Amino acid sequence: MKDLGKTKFCLGLQIEHLVDGILLHQMAYTEKILKKFFMDQSHPLSSPMIVRSLDVKGPFRPRKNDEEVIGPEVPYLSAIGALMYLASHTRPDISFAVNLLARFSSCPTRRHWNGVKHIFRYLQGTKDMGLFFSNTCKEDLIGFADAGYLSDPHTARSQTGYVFTCGGTAISWRSMKQTLAATSSNHAEILAIHEASRECVWLRSVVNTFEKIVVYNRKRKLQRLCMKIMLLASHNSRMGTSKETERSTFYRSFSSPMSYRRMAM
Repeated sequence: MKDLGKTKFCLGLQIEHLVDGILLHQMAYTEKILKKFFMDQSHPLSSPMIVRSLDVKGPFRPRKNDEEVIGPEVPYLSAIGALMYLASHTRPDISFAVNLLARFSSCPTRRHWNGVKHIFRYLQGTKDMGLFFSNTCKEDLIGFADAGYLSDPHTARSQTGYVFTCGGTAISWRSMKQTLAATSSNHAEILAIHEASRECVWLRSVVNTFEKIVVYNRKRKLQRLCMKIMLLASHNSRMGTSKETERSTFYRSFSSPMSYRRMAM
């Protein structure tokens, strides 16, 4: 086995170890997908999608009967998959736009492909964005949830969105279309809170598990430190004595840290 030091790159995720925390981003992966879809020379935009209205004639509506479906020469599914990997790891800002365009994967049109290219142009100007996890912030787990009533007017479905932060940084987020048809805005909010509550229960159990591991490791380090101190003290006490005295003192001193270890455990 060989120690390669701190992890700096893992499955498309770049990890920068700073003095005050860790920066997690996917700049190299973003540049790779921009070159793959020939968008690396595009002009950057300041938003991941255009202003969306709930009008049934908007640009994000399903395909009409007289509209032509784009052919296999347009890598729509491949682009959606690449954007989903980016949105689910370090870019919650494009989560809603990617979720919206992924609904039309079975029959995408030129309008939907333009929406995908709009996201690529947004990534062109924000490729260095990421998540920063500070090592000094002591904030607890905080969650936010919201719902958009009748966000999809074509299927009478609402939208659920939530994000959870720990230490001021997002650790879990989701944007999805609700599976039930909400009868009112209040009903849509209740469905969103339900999904967020399920995620909150799971995250809280994970955080509690990590805290127990940290406390256990601290106790183990304290036990090892006490054992080293007692062994060092017993070694110093044997200096200058005879071999027989050293042997008897060694057995007496060796039993002391072991008994302390049993008491600590």
